[in-house]
Amino acid sequence: NTFTQTAEGLLDVSAVALQAGVIDIAAAQSIAVSGRIFANGVVTDPTHIVANALGGTIQLQATRRVDLTTAVLDASGEGGAGRIHIQADGVPTPINNPADNSNPTPIKGAVLLSTNTVLRANSARAYAGRVEVEGDDISLDTTRIEAMGATAGGTVLVGGDWQGSGTLRQATTVSMSTNSVIDASATDNGNGGKVVLWSDVHNASSITTTYGNLLTLGAGSGKGGRIETSGAVLTVFGNVQAGKDGLWLLDPLDIYVGDSYGSVLSSTLSSALNSSNVIFDATGASISCTGVACSAGSGSTGNIFIGGAVTSTSNKTLTLKAGKDIFINAPITG
Repeated sequence: NTFTQTAEGLLDVSAVALQAGVIDIAAAQSIAVSGRIFANGVVTDPTHIVANALGGTIQLQATRRVDLTTAVLDASGEGGAGRIHIQADGVPTPINNPADNSNPTPIKGAVLLSTNTVLRANSARAYAGRVEVEGDDISLDTTRIEAMGATAGGTVLVGGDWQGSGTLRQATTVSMSTNSVIDASATDNGNGGKVVLWSDVHNASSITTTYGNLLTLGAGSGKGGRIETSGAVLTVFGNVQAGKDGLWLLDPLDIYVGDSYGSVLSSTLSSALNSSNVIFDATGASISCTGVACSAGSGSTGNIFIGGAVTSTSNKTLTLKAGKDIFINAPITG
């Protein structure tokens, strides 16, 4: 039912001048990892063909809980990085059965990454890989996730894909601490990658909160990448840098910009606008209120409120799209 790896543990399917292998750990209940799991494609000799040294795949899947504490998961590759996938499925509410009076409730799946845990899908010579984290409740506390590549940044998806697209499970809560980092930047010459922190905007209970650092920087002649932060309720008090000519999309139900409060700090927004374009989209993903009380009500969402001064030193674009009202109560300059 459970899988546990201590801090001294090592699982390694790395390969020299070949594609690394696959590590697939599945547990009915929970997974706890504090050690190292490697699936690296490495080059150790000048005669080796770099393109053949590809990162492998690391997959952890449990029903209730995945805990990574001081863990290092690495699917990097000299010729191209691989994939890390972490998933806590949970159990949905069973279909109503008149003969069953136990009133069953769904089981939420939780993913907790903490205490200097590191996930890497990097490439020092080629393109970065992909990191995906799925679960109902996801927490990144003192965690670093890297999908950095010499020729292109990779993809990091936490709680869902871009605007809820694709097949990834959509989270209910996503939180990221001040000293956590997600970096999907290019490092030599190429475009930045994609980073998504998502909780289901169609669920009135969904909350995404980040105090950390989100980066998709381009390198050389490359441009910045794409960053999306979203949830029915959204708080972004950290550092968001999509890179030169990159894009940061915020699309919760309502957006409030303030000096020390709201969905996003005015200082965070101003800093992002110094290099990338920013879109506020509150055109109103309709929310489902079945079984819960919607505090604002679907008819009063879709607002944008600028209550803190926003400044930019570059000629970048701030786009405001609202389903209801836009209030400008502070200067926007740049």
